[in-house]
Amino acid sequence: MKSLTEDWLNRAKDDLAFAENFLADPLCSDKVVWFSRQSIEKSFRAVAESRNIEIPAGYSLFQLGKLAKNYAPEIDIEIVRAPDDINPSEAADFMRSAKHIFDICARISHHENINDDSIWDSQTLLYF
Repeated sequence: MKSLTEDWLNRAKDDLAFAENFLADPLCSDKVVWFSRQSIEKSFRAVAESRNIEIPAGYSLFQLGKLAKNYAPEIDIEIVRAPDDINPSEAADFMRSAKHIFDICARISHHENINDDSIWDSQTLLYF
């Protein structure tokens, strides 16, 4: 695995740890969501990096999700559209979804021998 891919995955894992630390405090559900969303973004970036896909300026988290979903159809990219102001029980569910996305992205980032040109290219991101 490439070093930058591993860096993105490590950062995503750290963000999940921060989210989990805030989970115990019901007043911090916004932080749980924020760190979970950060983890999702970094997980998606790891996939892009592992596939040598350059992310164009102006990307969105949803666009990154579409890229990752192309390699792992089981990713639910609709989760990235969750609002910031959700209640504590929903924050816990969101964090669990972020962990699931991290696990999937870590798995597919380790499989770097896919022929990317036939599936996706960096220009495709510009059209979503």
